Amino acid sequence: MNLSFLYKLLFIIGSLFIILSAILSWIEHSRRDREKNEMIKKLQVETSKASRWISISYDFKGTKRETKAGHINLIQGKEIAVFKTMSKLQNEKNYIELVTVCENQIKETPEWLTPYLFLGVAYDNLDKKDKAIQMYEYVKENSFGDSEYADAYYFLGQIYAIKGDFSKAIGELKSYLKYKPENAIVRYNLGLAYDKIGLIDEAIEEYKLALKYKVDFAWAYYNLGLDYANMGLINESIEQYKLAIKYKPDFSDAYDNLGHIYYKMGKTNEAIEEYKLAIKYEPGHVNAHNNLGAAYANKGLNDEAIEEYKLAIKYQDDFAKAYYNLGYAYGRKGMNKEAIQAFENFKKYWKGDTIKIEEVEKLIKSLKKED
Repeated sequence: MNLSFLYKLLFIIGSLFIILSAILSWIEHSRRDREKNEMIKKLQVETSKASRWISISYDFKGTKRETKAGHINLIQGKEIAVFKTMSKLQNEKNYIELVTVCENQIKETPEWLTPYLFLGVAYDNLDKKDKAIQMYEYVKENSFGDSEYADAYYFLGQIYAIKGDFSKAIGELKSYLKYKPENAIVRYNLGLAYDKIGLIDEAIEEYKLALKYKVDFAWAYYNLGLDYANMGLINESIEQYKLAIKYKPDFSDAYDNLGHIYYKMGKTNEAIEEYKLAIKYEPGHVNAHNNLGAAYANKGLNDEAIEEYKLAIKYQDDFAKAYYNLGYAYGRKGMNKEAIQAFENFKKYWKGDTIKIEEVEKLIKSLKKED
């Protein structure tokens, strides 16, 4: 191949490259011009509306509100059907399909906030918490005090509570209550959040307010009982547990806690009755079985105690406290091998301080010497 031909070939390639670059540049400029023209058209439409005093918004359920020169027209379009679809999908827990419906609707009516809220719910239940937070925050920022969208605060509060950020949870729940102060469930959840950061007085106040708006709210009585017990207000605690049981007769945790109070007061027979009721309504209640075993042991009923500890372990095979109590019960009967095995299992499953481990190790050595 001679040099003259090579130069000509390179010239042709260079010329084609220049032409191609020019074509691509023209395409890009054309695209930008189209986008610019579309934007200008949108601005012209908005300007036209503004000049004619026209504004468009949507209520929570999708009714279109068109304001023109001071007159309001309410238009029920296809958004009404979309709202019903979103509600139905949420109730059916079909969150994947709900995401699709919400995203499509947001493209069509970006100014309607409800699809953003439902999309947040869908993301929330699909464990995409960060995306859910983005949706809820968007609704908060753009709802301008509309109480229909107060749930965004509540859902955010729930997410922050799950994440362990109870200060943020408290802030969101309090914001919700500015719109709907009589919501007993939210009052109760706010009380739980206060309890988590040690603000017991504030928690008690919220539980009381929850009961003001829902007098049969068993869980609010139960948590009041817990807080009063932690404060050493035993009689008040007993009263709250009894009220919890009044409104929820199968409340096994309340029976168990009430039994524990009676046991610490030296009322062993009363404690046994409460533990039995806890087990009646929840046969697999491991704490009640363990506590009943301790109450039987306190009365010298060692065989009955062993049976209850075994039942606790049957329902939870890593229940360290039951192994600990079972070890002592076997030891009292002179069943050293069984006691040693129970204490070894306690060591295996115990997650608390090392003092208990040291105590058990000494007991194991002592039992082995006896054998």
